[in-house]
Amino acid sequence: MIMMVIPVLSNIVGFLLAGLFGLTGYVLGAEWWGETGGYWAGGITFLVILGANIELLDKHKEVRNL
Repeated sequence: MIMMVIPVLSNIVGFLLAGLFGLTGYVLGAEWWGETGGYWAGGITFLVILGANIELLDKHKEVRNL
């Protein structure tokens, strides 16, 4: 978790994790529902994980400022 303390690095890591989960969502969605389903599943997964990472970074920023 030390890399989540460095602001720029944590943004990059959060974006890469969201991309990785989005790619996984695309592959699984394409297997189950075809190519269009893969795009939808991957895109929604990417946005959810990215939103969770941004929220987590905001929480860490609030804790650091106390």
